[in-house]
Amino acid sequence: MMHNHWQVSQGNCHNNPIPYIYCRMFVKLDTYDHLYEQWNNIEHEKWKKFIDQNHIDVYFHDDFVKPLMPKRTTGYIGYWFFRQRTDRSSTGDIHISNGREEKILTYHQNTVLIVDTNSLFVVKPRNNTLPNRPFCEIYFNKATNEKIKSLLN
Repeated sequence: MMHNHWQVSQGNCHNNPIPYIYCRMFVKLDTYDHLYEQWNNIEHEKWKKFIDQNHIDVYFHDDFVKPLMPKRTTGYIGYWFFRQRTDRSSTGDIHISNGREEKILTYHQNTVLIVDTNSLFVVKPRNNTLPNRPFCEIYFNKATNEKIKSLLN
């Protein structure tokens, strides 16, 4: 576990086809629900407290349709998925590959995907573009980046 509020275990850490962390139930459900209710309101006390306690930078995005161009060139980027309550779809949307092997991951609520900022992956286009699939782009402080690196080694 990287922080007291995160439910990441060694079993969530993978090295093939690339090093990544994929953790369902990233935070306790009540925390997730409180943050979801204040989606895109970074000034709300719940988000401020969460960001301060976890030493992270958070950017909100309305729809997970492609990987982002990272705002930082080193360390790790987290994609934290916030599924809308009306979204009933379930498919293998996220394809990560090293050119030889591929792993298919699914967009689930309260799930985080953490990869090196230089890692590449593909988001499979959806047949139905509604509802949107909101997510947070997360960047970590130096100490957390080092913990992530050690978990992935």
